[in-house]
Amino acid sequence: MRHLAGSIGMSRAAAIALAAAMAGSFDAGAASIQIAPVRVVLQPGRPVASLTVTNDGASEIPMQAEVMSWSQKDGQDVYAPTREVLVNPAIFRIPPNGRQIVRLGLQVGALADAERSYRIFLRQLPRDKALPAADGGGGEAPGAGPELQTLLQLVLPIFVPPSTPAGTPSATWRLDAPVATSAPPSAPTLAVDNLGREHLQFTQVTVRQADGKELLRQRMSVYVLPRQGARLSVPLPSLPPGTSLQFEAQTDSDVPLPPVFLQVPGAAAVAR
Repeated sequence: MRHLAGSIGMSRAAAIALAAAMAGSFDAGAASIQIAPVRVVLQPGRPVASLTVTNDGASEIPMQAEVMSWSQKDGQDVYAPTREVLVNPAIFRIPPNGRQIVRLGLQVGALADAERSYRIFLRQLPRDKALPAADGGGGEAPGAGPELQTLLQLVLPIFVPPSTPAGTPSATWRLDAPVATSAPPSAPTLAVDNLGREHLQFTQVTVRQADGKELLRQRMSVYVLPRQGARLSVPLPSLPPGTSLQFEAQTDSDVPLPPVFLQVPGAAAVAR
């Protein structure tokens, strides 16, 4: 099992690539790659889906596609090889101003108590690698043989909804106390736990004072899988302990989460 930083704790380069993938396009020098759709939902009744990867640039782009199972632990994304969702072709070339259809096929049933989650990694490879011809099909499976150098990586989510209705989304919120140090204390950290049976993608958090005045509005793209938690990057200012704040979150759910009211905690003592 591979434990990699993802949307909850990722490098700046990975965050840029993921944000570009969500927007459906990425410019890498002379290469311009567009992907549609930017999210895939599979289910036993509709187990096959397709992605269209378009090269708007003037040069051929070799690419590799790999699907990994996706879970979370302690606020980090965890990826592992899987055969539960197959991808074809696995390695391909996209000619200039051309496109490639990438097909995904679900090989397992849905779970009753939670959605299944995966991610497909689309990696741009060096043009001098020995790859199949553009019309040659899948080629060598990802992970076989020497590891290929990656120039660009785009990541898209794949979800399989639970077999029974997931119900209303539910989350709990808290403000974790900053650690008291000799330096000026840091601001409290906003944390959320997803109690539902499907993921939540947080796209914006608005913070208001008790009188309703907006304090800040932070855009983001953070996935929290079922029964997992995350710390959201919300740059709260230093406020007196006991200050009441209202938090409003926007997610990809059709049912909005209700606003929550939290009090700023006091600084936590340093463990000795």
